[in-house]
Amino acid sequence: MFYSLRKAEKNDLGAILEFVGQAGLSTEGLEEIIDQFVLLENSDHKIVGCLGMEIIEQDGLLRSLVISNKMNQAHIVTLLQSIDFLKEQHHVQQIYLMAKNEASIRFLNILGFKEINVQNTPDHVQKCHHVQQMLQNEEAILMVK
Repeated sequence: MFYSLRKAEKNDLGAILEFVGQAGLSTEGLEEIIDQFVLLENSDHKIVGCLGMEIIEQDGLLRSLVISNKMNQAHIVTLLQSIDFLKEQHHVQQIYLMAKNEASIRFLNILGFKEINVQNTPDHVQKCHHVQQMLQNEEAILMVK
């Protein structure tokens, strides 16, 4: 099957909300960052992976990283490499994300992310609503690249 990577457009919002919602993640505020989303689609133009970036001052916070369980590692890496595209395009200095499980953390370490204590981040990251929400989960780990 053929897969393509592309930047999201406004008319993708409904499909993104459905895809992210089915994964059990919050869709709160995604309409505000739709132009900061990258989509991985199959040959039928169905979303099989996505990630978005919320810009917080000069930094970015990855949101809604969702990958279909049918994807192989090469496609997952392709989607995650688009993080650098978003970073460049939006001129952000650091990219933060919240991870919940050990396998994800190890994989993200390979991609250059490092665990960081929230107290060692700028105030604008600490005060971000999404970060505050995620930190209520004791398993959540903040990472930076």
